[in-house]
Amino acid sequence: MRIAVASEGLNVSPHFGQCASFTCYTIDRGMIVECQNTPNPRLPPRQLASMLGDLDVRVLVAGCVERDALDALGAEGIEVVPCASGTARGAAEAYLARTLAGDGEWHGEEEGRAVHGM
Repeated sequence: MRIAVASEGLNVSPHFGQCASFTCYTIDRGMIVECQNTPNPRLPPRQLASMLGDLDVRVLVAGCVERDALDALGAEGIEVVPCASGTARGAAEAYLARTLAGDGEWHGEEEGRAVHGM
C-alpha cells in the first residue's frame, strides 16, 4: 500500500490539482519503508486518479481537493484525507498514527466544487 501526499517541496500542497509532485510513501506493517517523489503530470482528474491507482496508492493526503478529483479518486478506491498541512512525511505519519483529521466538515468554494475538510 502507498500513501500519496500532494506536495510542494517537503510540505503538503494546499491544492491537490496544482501540487508540484506527489510524495508516495510505501507502507509495510504500518510503517513507512520507502519514499518516492512523482512529479504531477497535470492530467485531468480521472487520468490522475488512474495514475495514482496504478502506483498502488490507497490514500491521498492534500490541503484541498476539487469535487471532480474527489469523485475520480473515490472511483479508484483511493481514500482522500483533505485539510492537511505541515510536512508531507509528518502528514503520512499522522495518518498512520490515526491522528490526521480534517476539521470534521466538508467545505466548498464555487458552489461546493472544492473540498477543504472531511
